[in-house]
Amino acid sequence: MTALKVFELNARRHPGVWPVQVGLARGYAGMGQKDKALAAAREGLTKAPDDASRRNLEGLIKQIEEGKYTG
Repeated sequence: MTALKVFELNARRHPGVWPVQVGLARGYAGMGQKDKALAAAREGLTKAPDDASRRNLEGLIKQIEEGKYTG
């Protein structure tokens, strides 16, 4: 089972739970699925529990947008 499959399974089992979307974002980005990665990261941003987590995700989003995140 690939890491992305584990992240997807986790998302199905724990919808809406922080930080499931972060794992999905990283998995999708690592597989070159930029649109899915950004959607997951932005959803995670809405669920971030604190400022540090939000800043971390904002940095991840910027890296994905710029094509600099490779997982």
